[in-house]
Amino acid sequence: MTDLKVKIEQRLQAFQKGGLRDNALELLETLGYSSPKTMEFNGSPAAFLEQFNRNPEAIRFNEEKALVSDWQEIQLLFQLTDQELSGQVDLFDENAVSQSLMQSYLFFAAIKQESRR
Repeated sequence: MTDLKVKIEQRLQAFQKGGLRDNALELLETLGYSSPKTMEFNGSPAAFLEQFNRNPEAIRFNEEKALVSDWQEIQLLFQLTDQELSGQVDLFDENAVSQSLMQSYLFFAAIKQESRR
C-alpha cells in the first residue's frame, strides 16, 4: 500500500476512539484539506440550527431534507474559500467562518443516532 493509503486507513480507524471533530480534521488534513476558518459550538443539532438559522434574510436550513432528527452530533470543521483553493493569500484574511462568502465550501462531520428498536 502507498504511504497515503496507510495514513488514510489509520485516520479512518481512529474514528473508533477519540472525538469526531479532531478525527475528522485529521482525516481531511491527510487528504489535503484544511483551513483556519472555523467555528466551534457544542456539537448539538440545536446549537447548529441556532447558528445557521439566525439570519432572517437567509434561506432557512431545511431540517427535514438534512435528516436533522437523526443527528446525534454535528461539527462544523472549517470553511474553504476560493482564495484557499487557488493558493492565494489575502493580507486581510480572517480566521472566522463568513456566512456572506458564497463561493466557498463548508466541511461538516456528523454522527447519526443509533436506530431505536
